[in-house]
Parts: sequence; structure tokens; C-alpha cells
Amino acid sequence: MIEQERIDAIKSYVDVAPFMQACGIDLKQTGKGYKGHCPFHDDKKTPSLSVTPSVNLWKCFGCGKGGDIIEFVQHFDQVTFKEAVKKLATYLPTGDKAPPEKPKAKPAPDLSVKDPVPLSVADKKLLTRVVAYYQHTLSQDTRGLGYLKERGIT
Repeated sequence: MIEQERIDAIKSYVDVAPFMQACGIDLKQTGKGYKGHCPFHDDKKTPSLSVTPSVNLWKCFGCGKGGDIIEFVQHFDQVTFKEAVKKLATYLPTGDKAPPEKPKAKPAPDLSVKDPVPLSVADKKLLTRVVAYYQHTLSQDTRGLGYLKERGIT
């Protein structure tokens, strides 16, 4: 019998999106999630596979399959639950039964400008023209405005 702590450790430590990409599934980031073509059915036209990293789950809206990382391995490798857990356990950093801590993310780089370079009058005029051009171009294309509205930017 597999301990629940081991299962929980795998579900919390092994990220589903990078794992799927390592299995050869091409995922494109869309907002906070990913979309791709489902490997479990003929999904050539529109991507129907959705991956949500915040909850570490996946779902195909074409064939209906979905779940956590263990269920993905079960379907992808066509193995039992026990075999999937055994395979995924190799990705854990330790053999401990307790859930390991995830690696800490690198701190964000400091993007603040230390000593701003003063802009000349010509640079300011050019910058004003560039901004005006992009504002005009965006206002002429309904796709761009629709995208911004979708994202909650008004």
C-alpha cells in the first residue's frame, strides 16, 4: 500500500506543465495557464488541453480526460496507479515520506533605474511620436482592443 504522504508529496512537488513538456507535449502559456494539443485523441485543429499550474491539474475539453500528475502518467504511459506513483517518486529529491520543500525561486532581479539618463528634447519628441503611433494603431484594430478588454485592461 502506498502511503498518503508519498502521494501528496508527488502531487505537490512534481509540476504538471513542465512534466508534460518533457513528455513532448507542446504547451503555450495563456495567462496563468497553458494550452496544448491533447495526446490522448486526435487534437490537430484547436488545442483542447488545458493545464492550470496554480492547482497542478490538467483537463482535455475534447476527450474529457484530466486530473493530477499521477493520472497524467497513468494515461500517458498506460500504467497502473501504483506504477505511476513509483515512476513519479524518482522525481522527489529525497526518499523521505514527508513532502519535500520545493526549490526556492530565485529572487526577482532589481529592475529599478539607479541613475536615470536624462532625455534630450529630441528623444522626448521621438518617444511622444512612438507612443502616439502605437495608440493610433491599437485603436484601429478591434482584435487588440478585444484582447485588452478580455484581460481587464480598459
